[in-house]
Amino acid sequence: MTRQQRRAIFPAIIVATAAIVYAYLVHYSLTVPLNSDIANYMLVAQTMAKGNVLLHGWLLPPDPYWVTDLLLYAPMVKVFGVSPFTSHAAAALVYLLLCTVAVALVVGGPRKDTRVFRLGLVLLPMLALSPFLATLSLVGPQHVGTIVVVLLVIFLWPEAGSPMLNGRSLGTFVLLYMANLSDPFTLWIYTLPLLAMALLTVLLRRAHDRRQLWSPLLIALSADVLAVFTKLLLSRLGDLRTYGLTASLARDPGRNLHLLAQGFPMMYGVAFTGSPIDQLAGAIHLLILIPALLLLAIVPLRWLVRARGDLPSVLLAISAWSVLAEFVLSSMAGTLATLRYLLPSFVFSLLVLAREIDLTRVQGYLPRWLSTGAQRLAVVAIAILLLFPGIGSVISPGVSTPWPKIAAWLEQHHLSRGYGPYWDASILDLYSGGQVTVRAITGSYNLRRKVVVVPYLWFVERSWYGQDVDTRFVIYDPADYGDVTRSTIEDTFGSPAREHHIGKYTILVWDHPIYAALPSR
Repeated sequence: MTRQQRRAIFPAIIVATAAIVYAYLVHYSLTVPLNSDIANYMLVAQTMAKGNVLLHGWLLPPDPYWVTDLLLYAPMVKVFGVSPFTSHAAAALVYLLLCTVAVALVVGGPRKDTRVFRLGLVLLPMLALSPFLATLSLVGPQHVGTIVVVLLVIFLWPEAGSPMLNGRSLGTFVLLYMANLSDPFTLWIYTLPLLAMALLTVLLRRAHDRRQLWSPLLIALSADVLAVFTKLLLSRLGDLRTYGLTASLARDPGRNLHLLAQGFPMMYGVAFTGSPIDQLAGAIHLLILIPALLLLAIVPLRWLVRARGDLPSVLLAISAWSVLAEFVLSSMAGTLATLRYLLPSFVFSLLVLAREIDLTRVQGYLPRWLSTGAQRLAVVAIAILLLFPGIGSVISPGVSTPWPKIAAWLEQHHLSRGYGPYWDASILDLYSGGQVTVRAITGSYNLRRKVVVVPYLWFVERSWYGQDVDTRFVIYDPADYGDVTRSTIEDTFGSPAREHHIGKYTILVWDHPIYAALPSR
């Protein structure tokens, strides 16, 4: 085989591998249920695909992922339409990009020995997704695109004296500007850790490190400030109106710490329940988690005490600790679902492990009688064991959900416009491909101190609630989310002409249009 042939084969192998991994991620994503949050992001992407790029008229959450994840979602919606599969495929694509950038950071890391093994340290845990981690990373924007951008920024870090300094500086500025417009979490996982490092270099009188950090910090602060002014300007123009991000101290840090201790190992796949295979895989994941946490402590301490260390690795470690501390000390923690905020710490800890572990020392702990061939076989066996949950998902029938049946019934009875509690609303838009439109409502006190239902102005386009919309049904369930009950519905719209039950869901139908009035501004 000639050199030219080898050069042609290598890119083909990379493309084929990426295609296989992407198919695997899509199949795994299909096992995770969707919800109205995810559906709303799909509707935003559809709005962008139709030309409303500035999202005029939308009221968005603090993390709209406007010019990060949704830049990939919008073209996919344009081509494939709004559907559950498009949502799964788009989320899997963003996660594939995360894996790709992680590979680039390991290959470009400070240690050049045994790169294949180092790549395995970061890729295997990221691809060997536990079912719990899949719910946080393989459905919809969940800060995954933000992590991709931050890692790209670190990869392009404009170190003083580096080639293409101006190009790298411009690239990092644009990326950080996009990330800050899309997700204020960027401050916690990049700008604040970088600022902390810069202040430490001043206190410790580290002139060399200060020169290396000055340019990236100035770029980050400039991008942050410009993003804030851009949001204010767009809000004044009536575009991209978002809720502010509020932060407060935790009322019960001990409870948050307990949730962290319970949930962070779960992200790694550490579990000692289930089948013997699950328990064995959990033990192997634990052997990855422990050295990762140790290096998260060692790398920044070594830099502080000995002035030694790779600055990107130090930044990743400090950022990981910053996110963990924020989770414990702030009000962001709540249920297991809020562990999605820890996803940066999971990825960053793996990158620090893969970039910084001393494999010579690791090999010194291995039994001398274990040959190189036996070591390789053991690595292959461990990889198959870790990937077992994901491989099993490929033949899984997917997640069971009532939404396709409900959407089909509504279409069959020519009911295309309705209301419902938040979690029963936009999800039906997604599963009907836009043929059924359900808008969110919530309970509110009227002037007579009686609870009636009104539009739920969270993650909506205000034009959804116009009086000219021919709305004729309300769907709700016994969960009673937002005081949307039979009594509050009838107090608002009067008695329905008929009702229908599908599982736990009740559908009330009127023979005339009903209207939920917008609350006064």
